Amino acid sequence: MVVLFNASHATGIDLDARHLVEACLLLIPFALVFAGAGALLAAWNPRAAVGLLGAFAFASYLDNELAPIFKLPGWVQSLSAFKLVGTPLLNGVDGRSLALMLLLALAGLGSSILVMQRRDVGA
Repeated sequence: MVVLFNASHATGIDLDARHLVEACLLLIPFALVFAGAGALLAAWNPRAAVGLLGAFAFASYLDNELAPIFKLPGWVQSLSAFKLVGTPLLNGVDGRSLALMLLLALAGLGSSILVMQRRDVGA
């Protein structure tokens, strides 16, 4: 965050410091969404977890980029994890999206605990 702020000022781009701090802090719940999904996938099927999480991240990115181009319905565009982050440097943090990201992260981590309890580890 500090490097980005200094580099933007050095190149003549004025960023709002408050929005920059909010955008950087928003990366924590964003990463927790992927952590929750990864934990759930690892508890359910450890061998396929890395590939499935990579596919989820890639599909989420493509959904965010290609859905407006192909004029897909709004509910399809809202499936992307990247859509939840929004554009915090321009518009600030959306409280609804932040709450949804935290809820998804908690649901993923909590359900991974339940799935792991039912898993037969070791033999």
